[in-house]
Amino acid sequence: MPGGSCNKIHILLADNDPCVQQVFTRALQNNMPPVKLSTVANGKAALDFLLHRNEFADRNCYPKPDLMFLDINMPELTGKQVMQELKKTDIPQEIPIIVLTTSDLDEEVEELTQLGCTGFFTKPAKLNDFVSLIQETIYKLAPAPGR
Repeated sequence: MPGGSCNKIHILLADNDPCVQQVFTRALQNNMPPVKLSTVANGKAALDFLLHRNEFADRNCYPKPDLMFLDINMPELTGKQVMQELKKTDIPQEIPIIVLTTSDLDEEVEELTQLGCTGFFTKPAKLNDFVSLIQETIYKLAPAPGR
């Protein structure tokens, strides 16, 4: 387990939309294994968190996540730009990265996959569908606590 404590799955959510952050909080409260959710609101902060730079330099306070959800449309650096930078590191091989978007363009999916993202999903319009998709993704991709 890259960065989670021995009893929690550590998830990094990079999304500038407070509503999406609230949906994740709701999803993680319902019948989930113990989860620590860290959030950042732009692409630069996502890179800083993952690369332990600037305010995220302390690895004890900001350990590497076990799973990351990355919005494609963010300020400062887009999700695609974040993936382009991460491709230069081992991070895409170390942690699953799920890209979140409001579109489902095949070209975008292929390009992001080549950059190292593990999965890709379009944000559902219905809240319950979004919560279910988050939960299913975590169960499928996050390591079990304690491993």
